[in-house]
Amino acid sequence: MYKTDNEIWEAVMKLKGKTVKTISQNNPNRIQNVEDTGSENDAVIILNRKTKPNKADIINAYKKFYSKGRLERKKDLQDLAHISKQVSSIVFAVIYEIAMEDIELVQEGRVIHFELKKSHISARR
Repeated sequence: MYKTDNEIWEAVMKLKGKTVKTISQNNPNRIQNVEDTGSENDAVIILNRKTKPNKADIINAYKKFYSKGRLERKKDLQDLAHISKQVSSIVFAVIYEIAMEDIELVQEGRVIHFELKKSHISARR
């Protein structure tokens, strides 16, 4: 697991220039930039998309995913500060991508059995 907020955000920053696909509709979204000013409001900027998830929401969503082994769109993302339906689809895509690169999750075998559904993502042990 990425153990600190900085480690989680560093993993997100590595996605700059890459394309992530939304889980529900498999829509490609190119990450144009990842802000890194040190603010919770730093955001992931997606090419040709107005909505953008912020650092605080991505970090909190990743922590929820890791602790529960599952992330449900309605239940888990509704209490995050800046989440809307459009932003939650990008949060899901980002969480999926960084979890696939999380060495500890892979070593535990949790990501190998990643379950993708429109309403949630989960990783079984």
